Amino acid sequence: MKNTTVTVILALMLTLSFTSCQKKPKTGFTIHDIPTQDEAGHNFPIPDIPDDYTVDKNLYVAQENGIYVFIEGSSFNYAGINSELCKGNAASIKEQYERMEIPESDLIDYAALQNILGITEIYLSDYARAYDHFCDAIQFIERRNLPEKDSVLTVLYNNAGAATIYLSANAPEDRRLLKASGLCRDPYMGLIIAINQAGRIKVYASGQECEIMIARANEMLEKEELVNNGTGFVHALAIKCIVLGYTRLGNMEEALRILEKAFPEIPDTQEYSLLKAGLLTDRGICKEYLGEHDEALQDFRSAIAIHGKILGSDSRQAANTYFWMGMSYMGGGNASEAAVCFEKTIPGMRCGVAGDKWKMYWNAGYSFQQSGDYEKAKEYLLKAYVHNQAVIKEATAFVDEERRYEVEIKEALRAIYEMEGGNRRSFERWLRREAKKAEKEEKQYEKLP
Repeated sequence: MKNTTVTVILALMLTLSFTSCQKKPKTGFTIHDIPTQDEAGHNFPIPDIPDDYTVDKNLYVAQENGIYVFIEGSSFNYAGINSELCKGNAASIKEQYERMEIPESDLIDYAALQNILGITEIYLSDYARAYDHFCDAIQFIERRNLPEKDSVLTVLYNNAGAATIYLSANAPEDRRLLKASGLCRDPYMGLIIAINQAGRIKVYASGQECEIMIARANEMLEKEELVNNGTGFVHALAIKCIVLGYTRLGNMEEALRILEKAFPEIPDTQEYSLLKAGLLTDRGICKEYLGEHDEALQDFRSAIAIHGKILGSDSRQAANTYFWMGMSYMGGGNASEAAVCFEKTIPGMRCGVAGDKWKMYWNAGYSFQQSGDYEKAKEYLLKAYVHNQAVIKEATAFVDEERRYEVEIKEALRAIYEMEGGNRRSFERWLRREAKKAEKEEKQYEKLP
């Protein structure tokens, strides 16, 4: 049973890093002069760092999946904004700057304000709204002539591209980051853009692609050593890329060794908290694969504590960690605790496309069924079925996984239905009726702000 459980639950694992969101940007933004997705590979140029080059660290904030940048040269107190974001006060920063009025004639500050609001939304986990702010500012600056135009657009394209890791089904081939790279003239900014792209390796990447990512991330580590002779945000994300590469190659021992070596190198400050949370989750994943369930859970709990303080327990990052906590509990034979964790992934993952949603609900439903809570199991399994059917109905490519799990979901629901006294011959009719109710509930949720 344990092998079956682990195999089934792993259906969600590979989608967590590159989930998609159906919410459409309000801008109707169209990107011009950007190469096609086939041309947008992973080999962004890694710039050389000149001697005596310095970086204003207040211009950068980082999460475990990307680095975001403020627009240099404006009159905003970025040190203060940065500090408040890292303390978990994004809502108050957003409220403060939403009230600020800057005339459009003040080109740089107007764009900078939109950019600040976008970054606050990143910390509030509303990636679609963040993307809107970045795109509004891009459109505004694209129509103007100003000496700093390329540098401002570099920042905005980087931020928009970094946000799309949660918005775009094609995040691994993000073209906004490619546009940022083409405009960039600042060495460290070029390094930021390159590392934002480096980890966007495809879910089913080849071994060679993983090895290339590892090599490039190691090169970025060396480049950042030249900046202020110290560790920075690029360092932490490069470690994450290297670990991702080794885990994709199945070398968990090497990934774990690198993580153990990396933790003492990362500054113990608030600015690095979310990066540490991501690496704690990665370390827990490695330990879980190696069968060290209790040790993995310790890392996941530490990561969740950071997420809750800065981003909230309903964030996408927390959802990823809760998923792996559920994996550890399930691996240790504790289906009840696993069910609680999988249920906690739902708020952070709920804006995903249907392909993510059915897996999210399936994990919760299956684990609740295993723990004996059949009412909750039925609720989530029905929602899993609704979204699974939506994927199959709307698919334009292969849906072998969805077809296979369609059978699993129906069998799980059939078992609950019969246990509650239902007649096997009337199951299909019952399923159609209950699925319509679940679909109506899900549509009602989608109408909420």
